[in-house]
Amino acid sequence: MTDNRRIPAKATSLGDRSDGIVVSFASQWKGKVAGGTLRAVLRKRVPKDHSFRWLYFHLNSPVSAICGRASITAIETVGVQ
Repeated sequence: MTDNRRIPAKATSLGDRSDGIVVSFASQWKGKVAGGTLRAVLRKRVPKDHSFRWLYFHLNSPVSAICGRASITAIETVGVQ
């Protein structure tokens, strides 16, 4: 028997919620991610909920894989100036 139900991509309840967030990077960042030399990530958009503990590094084509994980120590807002 085949089960055709799909798992939703987004959490549908607090119990489904993850403590991680995936951020995509261009493949040329592979060396920095693998070497552990990244110390900060700047994003235009930040999730409203700041309860994440982990940042997962997804490298785009041709790698197309999650290649690293880092603990989130702080989330800050930076002004344009």
